[in-house]
Amino acid sequence: MKRIILFFVTSLFLSCVAMAQYQSANKPVELDYKKLDEQVGKEYWIKANPNAILRKKFREVVWNGWGNDFVVTEDLKFTVIGWELAHPKMPSLKVQFEDGKQAYINVSMWQHNKDVLDDVFDGSQYYDFSEYFFKENPNAALAEWKKRKAQAEAAHKAKGGVRVGMTKAEVLKSNWGKPESVNKTTNASGVREQWVYGGRNYLYFRNGILTSIQN
Repeated sequence: MKRIILFFVTSLFLSCVAMAQYQSANKPVELDYKKLDEQVGKEYWIKANPNAILRKKFREVVWNGWGNDFVVTEDLKFTVIGWELAHPKMPSLKVQFEDGKQAYINVSMWQHNKDVLDDVFDGSQYYDFSEYFFKENPNAALAEWKKRKAQAEAAHKAKGGVRVGMTKAEVLKSNWGKPESVNKTTNASGVREQWVYGGRNYLYFRNGILTSIQN
């Protein structure tokens, strides 16, 4: 009997030692439910884009495994009226459209997603192949974005390009701007520099003066 007990204890000990050598690479997802509470009462718009690679799908029920999904066919405004969990790792915002229709949106709760909703337009970039949520009227937001983009492009063009004979300070003020990296060589004839830009574009300086352009 003692041998059997000793054998069992030894086996259990060796099993625990073996398991201690390994650790799961899948870190548990910690959900911040306060972020969901903060969404309640917020208003959003969705701009319908039938050409988007991935449409924003709304669900008529929290989750049933079979769908009941739908997409919008025109720009619509909705209000977040609550949230529910299909299971602990799959929260959904409950929303209501202006005509009274209610639906759910599966949301991302990863730490890097500051908006909870995926693809909320932040005014920095807009792609025709995506479908976005907006925090304000989509047409007004996109009009402002296009205005800023046109102004930036005009300012970039006004800076002009580069030409042989420019100083380094003049190049930095041009639309080439600051290089990604600089390679410098110093010898008896002076200092030579290679300024490296994206797209295999290079500028070559000798004693601070631009002598060659490669693009």
